[in-house]
Amino acid sequence: MSDPVRAALARLLSTREWPDDTDAMDALLALSREGHDIGPAMPELIRRLDSADDFSSQHAAEVLGAVGDPRAIAGLAAAAQVAPHPLPELLGPNPGEAMYAHAVVAHDEENVRRHAVKALGAIGDRRALPFLRVCAADEREEDSIRAAALNAIARIEGTQAAANPPGPAGDSSR
Repeated sequence: MSDPVRAALARLLSTREWPDDTDAMDALLALSREGHDIGPAMPELIRRLDSADDFSSQHAAEVLGAVGDPRAIAGLAAAAQVAPHPLPELLGPNPGEAMYAHAVVAHDEENVRRHAVKALGAIGDRRALPFLRVCAADEREEDSIRAAALNAIARIEGTQAAANPPGPAGDSSR
């Protein structure tokens, strides 16, 4: 781990919530864009998805999406769910990837779930498609999150998303 990544991770670990953790997360994002491997910070960023502080969780989702590391997929999907359910397709053949989702549960804050869904689209990994399709069709979910799931699907598949999620019984007027 490079010294700048080590320093940013140490700053992140020394904070508990937003806005104190914002600088550390932004530093990790900047380091990632400069080509540094921020892999050692991924577990902590993913744990922040389940923070008691919604702003911290939302920012962690934004950073994970911008970094684009597929190791975040399972944790983001877990945070994005309206209700927990198994995510075996997202964990992949590497059991080590499961550690990234172990502490993350369905988040009760709509903004956090929406940002997690957007981050899945930004990462662009096709393994997220089954989850995103379930999210888009889940009538228990907020319309904004269903729309974000449709946009994420479109982004991954390289197609144009529908403006609104489908309503009950195929009604798209919602």
